Amino acid sequence: MSRKPHWQAKKNNEKKEIKTMATQKKTKKYVVTINEVSGTLDNDLFKKMASKGDITSVSVTEVVELVITVTGTANATIETDEKTFEMSYFNTEEYGIIHCGGGTLFDETLSDYMADGVTKFRVNSVKCKMGTGYKAVPVLE
Repeated sequence: MSRKPHWQAKKNNEKKEIKTMATQKKTKKYVVTINEVSGTLDNDLFKKMASKGDITSVSVTEVVELVITVTGTANATIETDEKTFEMSYFNTEEYGIIHCGGGTLFDETLSDYMADGVTKFRVNSVKCKMGTGYKAVPVLE
């Protein structure tokens, strides 16, 4: 006597119900526009990953008080059904890709010092009117 696999043992009604629910699933809008890239993020693989939403990154809030060495940067505009927002990505030797919102204090301080050739930073948190902000402070060696 052979047993049916567990997914075939269910009643036909249950299968139809599940199938109907699956076909009613609505696709959500997710459009990524890469605005600028540099360094190790300036390649087709990163752009493809970004367009598919496949970038696994760490929030800048997770690396506070740690030292990072930035090897590449990217700025993107992300559009969803609910909103449009800016996102900045930084490839680091220590933690892979980290992210923060575009135009934030962290994004501005890091970009400013990188223009002077600095690549090694400590991530600091600072009190702001709106709560806590994050800064990229160059590491002097």
